[in-house]
Amino acid sequence: MLALIFVLFFWYLVTDRLTPYTASARLQAFMIPVVPEVSGYITDIPVAKYTLAETGDTLLKIDPRKFVLAVRLAEAALEVTGPASCRTCS
Repeated sequence: MLALIFVLFFWYLVTDRLTPYTASARLQAFMIPVVPEVSGYITDIPVAKYTLAETGDTLLKIDPRKFVLAVRLAEAALEVTGPASCRTCS
């Protein structure tokens, strides 16, 4: 029984060194949400980890197919209704 207790104690010490655990730890960090103006599938992320991003840098690229289709549908709807019904068109 004493050997089992010794083995369990040794196992606890080794595993605590490899993966420490505590229920009372706290993490404080700045969280900056990244919210896109449009939604879609991400096709490319041109930034690397731990690099400084400046204002205006491209953080990710969204698949443009959905937006190209929306423009084509809008142009087709405009052709069907005719340019005379469009008051804001030049």
